[in-house]
Amino acid sequence: MKHVHDLFTDRCALVIGLLLIIGVWPAWGSETSGTAPLKSEAPWKRFDAERAFGYLKKQVAFGSRVPGSPAHKQCLDWMEDFFRKMGYKTRKQTFPGRPFLMGGKTIEGVNLFAYRENPSTPTVRLALSAHWDCRPYADSDPNRRSRSLPVPGANDAASGVAVLMELARLFQTQPPPADFVFVLFDQEDGGQRYSDVGWCLGSRHAAENWPNDLPIDWGINLDMIGDRNLRIRVDPTSFQKARAQTLKIWRVGMLRYPEHFSQTFWSEILDDHIPFLDRGIPYVNLIDFEYDAWHTVLDTPDQCSAESLRVVGEVVAEVVYREGGPPESVKPSTEGTP
Repeated sequence: MKHVHDLFTDRCALVIGLLLIIGVWPAWGSETSGTAPLKSEAPWKRFDAERAFGYLKKQVAFGSRVPGSPAHKQCLDWMEDFFRKMGYKTRKQTFPGRPFLMGGKTIEGVNLFAYRENPSTPTVRLALSAHWDCRPYADSDPNRRSRSLPVPGANDAASGVAVLMELARLFQTQPPPADFVFVLFDQEDGGQRYSDVGWCLGSRHAAENWPNDLPIDWGINLDMIGDRNLRIRVDPTSFQKARAQTLKIWRVGMLRYPEHFSQTFWSEILDDHIPFLDRGIPYVNLIDFEYDAWHTVLDTPDQCSAESLRVVGEVVAEVVYREGGPPESVKPSTEGTP
C-alpha cells in the first residue's frame, strides 16, 4: 500500500457528507434477490481458511518478496507452479519497473495471470487481484534501526494472494457461472512515502496493456485483508466509480459478516484498483488500513488470522458464484445462510 490522504478531519467530513448526500444506507445489508438463500450447501462455505493461512505463511517463509531478490523469484515460481497444478493456464507479463525506494533503477517486474483455458460462455467476466511484492524498507517502523530492513509482508502482500489461491482451488472444485482471471500484481509497494510517486507499477502496466484475449467487465482487488482485527470500510473511489459493484459486495459482506464490513468510508487510498477505474473499468478495493504493523518489520503471520481470510474469501466467493446467473445456477445448499 500506497499513499493515503489520511487526515481524521477529512475522513469524518467525507463520511458525514456521503451519508447525507447519498442516503443509501438503509438498503445495505438487507436481503435481496442477489443474496437469496440457497437450498443446500453453499459452495462458498467450502473456502478452507486454514489452507489459505498456510499459503500466507508459505509466502512469508520465502523471505521478503522484494523485487529483484531471490525470495521474489522463488515465490513467483511457487505461485505459478501452484496455479498450473490446479489446472489453470498462466501467463507472466513483464515490465521495466523503477521502484522509487530502490533508487529508481530499472528492475524487471512480473505480473502473473491465471485463468481457465476453455470456460463456458460467460455473461460476466471478473478480475480477482492482489499484489505479491513486499516493500523494500520498513520506513514506518517505530524502531529507527529497523527502517532499513524489508517488510515481511504477511498482511500487506501475502494475505490477498493467499485468499486468491484458495479461491482458485475452490473454483476448480466447483466452477462458478461467471468467468474470472486471477492477477497478481508486482511492484505495488515501492512508492515514496507521503507521495503519489512510484506506487502500483504492476497494476498500472496491466491496466494499460491488458491482454485482449482476457476481457473483463469488472474487478475486485484484495489488499491487507488478513488483519486479525479485521474491519473493512468502504473505499470512496470504488464507491464513486464502481458503485453498483461496491454495493453488491457490501450487501453480501454486511449480511454475512456485519462485524467485519463497515458502512463508513476510508479516506482516499491509492491502490491497485485505481489504474483500472481511471480507464473506466469498475474495480472495487477491499482493504483494512487500520493495521499497526503496516510497513514495519512486525508485519508477520502472528498479526493475521485464518478467520479474517475466511471472511473475505467467503464474501468474494459468494459474489463470484452469484455473478453470471441467478442463484439457481449454483448447486443448491442450506449451509451458510442467515
